[in-house]
Amino acid sequence: MGKADLHLHTIYSDGAVTIPALLDTVATRGELSVIAVTDHDTIAGAKVARQFARRGRYPVEVIIGEEVTTTQGHIVGLFLQEAIPPRLSAAETVDAIHAQGGLAFAPHPFFNDRPMRHRRKMDSIGQLAAELPLDAIEVDNSTPCLEWANVRARRFALRHGLPMLGASDAHILAAVGKSHTCFPGRTAADLRRAILANEVGPGTWRYNPSDLLRYFLFWLGYGRPVRALAAQCEGNAPIGAAISK
Repeated sequence: MGKADLHLHTIYSDGAVTIPALLDTVATRGELSVIAVTDHDTIAGAKVARQFARRGRYPVEVIIGEEVTTTQGHIVGLFLQEAIPPRLSAAETVDAIHAQGGLAFAPHPFFNDRPMRHRRKMDSIGQLAAELPLDAIEVDNSTPCLEWANVRARRFALRHGLPMLGASDAHILAAVGKSHTCFPGRTAADLRRAILANEVGPGTWRYNPSDLLRYFLFWLGYGRPVRALAAQCEGNAPIGAAISK
């Protein structure tokens, strides 16, 4: 059985993870055979990660993904060729993903923090998922404090017969792979087949106290220029520029 983390954020959107650090971490741990970089409303980081992984011969396949901001909540597209524009309806977004031959799933479908200050980066589509031709549902998101939302997502997936995915929604390195998807095979092509055949299942590795502390400190600084500082410290900007040449 292979393991994949299909929901990862980098400094190309709102994560504190650089591409080199992400790939080095995945390679060192040796637990994941497939990852999907799914930054908000961009595939730039995913494209850099795929090129860097191939050139560096990392033992992991990178899927081009995107967490798309729709007018009704977030939807993740996998196996994309081009970026999906934000602010379409949820149905239009799923159609646009499928038009590229991609797969669409609902991330954290029953989490919503709209009452807190203003809408942030974690917006769900909720029961609207029942009306969309989604390919899967994220039922195990390892962001701390999403236990009840995950329970609701699992119940929904079982009720509607949808493939169930685990994904970390990682914004820091310590979270990568904490929730993941198990599938027969080892490659991205194997994973795609497994999702379409509903032969996938979620898996979880628990946080330790130091990991939880790291996430707490990240959220304390959310929205501040910490990601730009991380990029400068780890040299991500020059790497991206070099790959684009």
